[in-house]
Amino acid sequence: MQLASPKLLPRLDRPREKLIHGGAARLTDLELLQLIIGSGVKGHSVTDIAGQVLDRIKSSGYLYTSIHSLVGIKGLSSAKVAAILAAMEFAHRYHLNEQIVLDTPAKVLPLVTDIAGAKQENLVLITIDGAFRLLNKRLVSLGTLTNTLVHPREVFADAVADRAACVILVHNHPSNICIPSGEDKSVTKAMCEAGKLLGIPVYDHIIITKNNGWYSMRQGGEVAC
Repeated sequence: MQLASPKLLPRLDRPREKLIHGGAARLTDLELLQLIIGSGVKGHSVTDIAGQVLDRIKSSGYLYTSIHSLVGIKGLSSAKVAAILAAMEFAHRYHLNEQIVLDTPAKVLPLVTDIAGAKQENLVLITIDGAFRLLNKRLVSLGTLTNTLVHPREVFADAVADRAACVILVHNHPSNICIPSGEDKSVTKAMCEAGKLLGIPVYDHIIITKNNGWYSMRQGGEVAC
């Protein structure tokens, strides 16, 4: 079925007017995307473009939608791709902040799928409150994990700013092997010692791989708080 362009709809049925008069919850997913994209181009209406974007999001999965997922859609500029991904990430962060209690590795993993298949090691800091609810998630290091690249000062400056009760560290292994290296253990030990001094303990350090493998250093006995 061919969907009408918003310009051809009665005024009060257009996405922007529907939102203004009835709230964002009244809009379909397609209409929300039409508002974010804004307008079409010659030969490609905003409805057509939004429909293709929605198909790509459903196909790849919300958590796995990336720039590469959306590039190639005719009429969708890089600026519009950036706007869509920014809106999705903004909504994702606030939804996670309200909903997720990060008291097990399984609950942490959906937060870090973006680094699982990275070709370099990425170290992510997750700050949590006293009820194990997410406060923030940040990339704090890019490259092989070593004491020289990852300093407790950088990690805990953010944790202090967030007034975190404790932190969770997550990094990926491009080798697809989940076993912690000597450097992993050394860095973790330094972080744990710094956390004890500051009163912001490291609750866990999780290693992940692109094949969905993971290792919890807390469960392995390398982290205890």
